[in-house]
Amino acid sequence: MRSTIQGCKRAIPWCAPVSAALLLLGFNIASSRDSLQTYVTTTQNLPGVVVRVVGGGQVGLTQHFRPTPPKSVGLFSPTALAISPTGTMYIGDTDFGNVPGKATCQLLRVSRSRKLLTTVGPAGLRLPGECESMVYVRGVGLFTIRNGNVFRVSLVDGREVRVRGLRGAVALASSRTGGLFVATGRRIIVIRGTTRRVIAGTTSPGYSGDGGPATSARLTLPTGLAVDPRGNVFVGSDRFGCRIREVHQTTGLITTRIRVPSCPAGGLSPGGIIVNRTGTVYFGAFSGGGWRLFKLDTVGKSAERIAGVGRGSPSVRQVSPVAANRARLSAPMAMQVTRNANLVFCDSVLGLVRELVWTGD
Repeated sequence: MRSTIQGCKRAIPWCAPVSAALLLLGFNIASSRDSLQTYVTTTQNLPGVVVRVVGGGQVGLTQHFRPTPPKSVGLFSPTALAISPTGTMYIGDTDFGNVPGKATCQLLRVSRSRKLLTTVGPAGLRLPGECESMVYVRGVGLFTIRNGNVFRVSLVDGREVRVRGLRGAVALASSRTGGLFVATGRRIIVIRGTTRRVIAGTTSPGYSGDGGPATSARLTLPTGLAVDPRGNVFVGSDRFGCRIREVHQTTGLITTRIRVPSCPAGGLSPGGIIVNRTGTVYFGAFSGGGWRLFKLDTVGKSAERIAGVGRGSPSVRQVSPVAANRARLSAPMAMQVTRNANLVFCDSVLGLVRELVWTGD
């Protein structure tokens, strides 16, 4: 997931050279592509408004240790997002800088009222590496990924403790019962207390295994991870085929739920997948010439567009409320669902955290 935002700033879509390299290495990422039946609707009157939650101000205000109105803060590239059960929002803001491999991350906290923003830990504290993923585990606390390592973060002083044995991590998720789910480049691992269990993937990368045991299936660089109320795990597991796969909690089997049509290599939004309390899956994808947000049908293999014009430009920053069908998105990453069922996401290229507020059925 590293450098995806830099790639988006240069061109969309990104990662095509990496996809080609995987093909040359013989990774099986095109299995059963032609047999998959997928439909994406393009509703014109979308029942929602996209509003700004954080960002749009002067970059650097968070260097000062004082509470700040969230909309007055200027973010670099928000790439990670988590919301606690009480409604407190946590943001991982990544500064990629001008030197490759020298990214830094600052952890921010937005109050439940959304009126105040503070840093997690001392002001000016920037951690080495990109904030790749973030999750709040009920009853445990906040976890992040930087440089492929998983850290547990103290919400008091910002200190981190690395979770050992999880190098190469790329995405995090949590369940309603308090489990921590970790996606590495090839596997999905669930941690409960001191117990760890592999629930999907093997030691070999690729795309295979649909209809069979998830522990025998091949995964390649998951772009995102989410768990529904029943414990089923959704993963953007084929990063270079624009698929979302589901690991069934009761049977342990894995199936492909959807492949986004006209979605180029690297077109699934990194970290951009989440499930609400009723089991509805939301995800971001590059489709139809631009970034969009979709809602996955819980019955069939279809999805409905819920936001995005499909021809967004990274140079257009919409700080005022805008109708969902007119919203221009740029790499919508790290989604979360609020307590009132709205969808919050990081519009990372534009340096904004935005919210899709539902206005009708």
